[in-house]
Amino acid sequence: MKKTATAIVILAAIIVLLVLENVLELGLISNRDDNENTSSTIETAIATLERRDLITREELNGTLKYEKTINIPTNVNGVVTWLPKSGDLLERGAIIFRIYHSVTELEILTSKQQIASAEAAVAQAELAYDQLTTPASAAVIASADAAVAQAELAYDQLTTPASAAVIASADAAVAQAEASVSSATGQVTTTWNTLRLAKDAYCAIFSSATELACLANGIPLSNTAITKLEKNLIELPAQRTIINNLLTSNTNYTSAKTAKTSAESNLNSAKAKRTDLDEIPTASDLAQALQSLESAKAKRSELDDPPTASALAQALQSLESAKAKRSELDDPPTASALAQANAAIQNAQASLKTAHEQQANLKDGPVASILMYGPLPAWRDLSNQSGPGLDIHQLEINLKILGFDPSNEIVIDETFDSGTSNAIKRMQESLGLQSTGEIAFGEVVFMPGPIVIESNDNYPQLGDTINNATPIISVTAIAQVTDKIEEDGVITQSSTSLQTVSTTIDVVDQDLIKIGTPVEIELPDDEIITGKVTEIGSIAVVNTTSQAQEPYLEVTVALDGTTSYHRWTGAPVTVQITKDIAKNVLSVPTTALLSLLGGGYALEIIGESENYLVPVEVGVYADNWVEITGSNLNVGMQVVVPK
Repeated sequence: MKKTATAIVILAAIIVLLVLENVLELGLISNRDDNENTSSTIETAIATLERRDLITREELNGTLKYEKTINIPTNVNGVVTWLPKSGDLLERGAIIFRIYHSVTELEILTSKQQIASAEAAVAQAELAYDQLTTPASAAVIASADAAVAQAELAYDQLTTPASAAVIASADAAVAQAEASVSSATGQVTTTWNTLRLAKDAYCAIFSSATELACLANGIPLSNTAITKLEKNLIELPAQRTIINNLLTSNTNYTSAKTAKTSAESNLNSAKAKRTDLDEIPTASDLAQALQSLESAKAKRSELDDPPTASALAQALQSLESAKAKRSELDDPPTASALAQANAAIQNAQASLKTAHEQQANLKDGPVASILMYGPLPAWRDLSNQSGPGLDIHQLEINLKILGFDPSNEIVIDETFDSGTSNAIKRMQESLGLQSTGEIAFGEVVFMPGPIVIESNDNYPQLGDTINNATPIISVTAIAQVTDKIEEDGVITQSSTSLQTVSTTIDVVDQDLIKIGTPVEIELPDDEIITGKVTEIGSIAVVNTTSQAQEPYLEVTVALDGTTSYHRWTGAPVTVQITKDIAKNVLSVPTTALLSLLGGGYALEIIGESENYLVPVEVGVYADNWVEITGSNLNVGMQVVVPK
């Protein structure tokens, strides 16, 4: 830590006073009249007594910094197509990175499975309803009888040793299955060779470097390669025979592999059934078979039993409900009912539209991450299916400020509606993205304000293929922007720098500062800026590497205003703290003090006819001035100051 300016001033004053004391001891002041020639050799100046505030200054070493750097991950798989440069400043609406997303076979399969699962759930629910409302038909009864018979047969098979005929049949089934596997294996080999020849014929015409079907180890062909070949069938009629041969060979090979897998499964099943014939059923097998039989019998018995009181009550309730709904048909619908029905229709239509859009958007295309301002980080997808939330509120404010709501469709609240969706579409279109009207998680990054791109040497580079959730870039927020909606609907913005200075102060000097104390900060280029103390450590720290180090407190200083000095991040700075130690006191420059032979100090007052000495009492020293008191001293008096 630098020596204080006060200490330096006091030391200089002591040196001057010692020199003057020696001069006095020679009689230059006490025998002034006898030594005029000697006295006249001392060069002097004139100062004026004045009242002023005496202050002390403390200089501290500090470091300019930001609180933290944030890593931003990707939201999709794909290839990096654009990144900002290290040191770039990005503001609201800027693209943080771009990725070209290629739909994977897994994504396609997952989508199909989700649709199939939903369709199965609907069918199962409809079947359950029909089973409750429709009496058991003859076919249902017959099916139940068959289930009982099948369960009885299974139980009998477990308890009765297998006959020679059954064993022979099982052996024959195993042999047949083995033959099927052998045949299927041969078919796989044949179709593979055929596919290889067809592929070689195709790739002899087309460039293997650009055609997906010609990539190494590309057997069987990928879905993407097949799609490209089907496109070539239309665009390249001259090569249609070769392309068709390749597609057909691929289909045959795939079918042969499937058939082989099925044959192997049948063989394993046949072997297992044959093995079961030689094994004595376990107690567990018998118990399971018996349980299945009892369950089938119970289900069959239910068909002959009268309905229970509970079932009758439920049916009666359904009847009454149906009657009430029938009665409503004779009455005109209320406005409320009409509005509710209309809303239900719109919601259903919106859900259907969303389902179609999601299916359509499952395709290759560009994806980008967009910077928006807000205190709440992004944490979910945002669409008309999203529940209310503050993240929607800050999204709508950003869309307004960025100019994507020219018709004022957006109502800034916590609800995602058509106005929100339309503004998102405009933004996506302006950025060359798929116009979905929705925000997928990761497509918007909310930060407190403008950000600076940090070094990304350890992150993916342009052209790299990356996976979802991979950290791609690191950024630092340099300001806190606050958006406020005024009563007239106008959105105002205010900004506060997030840059701070980290410094320390000796415990013995802690009285110089408090929270809110104003300070001056000298940057490496000598520019002076201002700030305020925002945090003072409560626990003293001792530097164990140096015995001479005094205990200190850690101090944080926030910069005034909105300006950030990112180029100086991590640079050393000087923090100057100024504190009043005396207010409106009579003062003179410290060099005006004359040391008396008997001790104490005096001032040489310039009189009308001659100069004279006035003894004074000194108070505090600060900034090359000293507080004085004495008789017949007035503001404006002039004193001699030895140089």
